[in-house]
Amino acid sequence: MAASALEEVNDTPTDVACHPYGWLTDRMVRAHVSGSAATNHATPHIDYDPLGAWET
Repeated sequence: MAASALEEVNDTPTDVACHPYGWLTDRMVRAHVSGSAATNHATPHIDYDPLGAWET
């Protein structure tokens, strides 16, 4: 799983992680522009089936 740190247009730090095939699996939007620790980060996770379709 590859991970990257990005900065959104509004300066919000965002971390993303990808499946080996390049599919987005995790995205963490930080609650504070400073990137400091918080319990209310937005952290959606996406699972995929073996064919690459989203699983619900």
